[in-house]
Amino acid sequence: MQIVTGTFDGTGAAINVGIGFIPKRLKLWNVTETTLPLSYAEWMREFAGLADRAQGTSMAFLNDGNGDALSYALGAGIAPYAGGVVGDNTEVYLIKDPHMNKCARGASDTEINLYTKYSGATGSLNAGFSTVAPNIVGIGSEIWIDSGTGAKQYYISTCTAPGTTAGHITLNATVPTGTITYLGGRFTHVQCPPTHTMPAGFTINFTTGAINTDSEMIAFIAYGDEYTE
Repeated sequence: MQIVTGTFDGTGAAINVGIGFIPKRLKLWNVTETTLPLSYAEWMREFAGLADRAQGTSMAFLNDGNGDALSYALGAGIAPYAGGVVGDNTEVYLIKDPHMNKCARGASDTEINLYTKYSGATGSLNAGFSTVAPNIVGIGSEIWIDSGTGAKQYYISTCTAPGTTAGHITLNATVPTGTITYLGGRFTHVQCPPTHTMPAGFTINFTTGAINTDSEMIAFIAYGDEYTE
């Protein structure tokens, strides 16, 4: 079954996202928004062949309160992406992060390996996390902590960089002091390095509006040919 979910940092410029296949159906949300319903865009592969849906979307930008179905001209919406380009470490080409565990990719040479509880669900890290792409750690980052009974999965709810001050990390649960075995990046899809070739996926041509806003988190779910409802 081909289903891929992920997140990336919006840029306000065209983005190619490599997921391993050209989706037959795609949905994206701006999850940084605080007003519901979240702005979203939907695309199906068949849209590329329709005159009024050329590479476009339906049911987008719902925060205008009207629930309008908007369409986009060729090159202004969403399009299939064939891949094959060698990465250039820019935000034009995104792939699934090849280094998902950021424990050894923090702001210094010290490995991030200890969470110290401060009060309630707050605590701190033994070493600072990175705020520089592609190793950004932040709200939504997955973290596995072993407090003596085996590593368990948690998420960072709020944080203040670099995370080494008591109380500057807030988790989604109260967690005793323990060893960090995994610390994920804030985004699942990051700049494709020159050592990688882009896989197939989709292109987002939105340069204005809520679906590709600069520095806001965009989440997506993509369904491939092998997916059946």
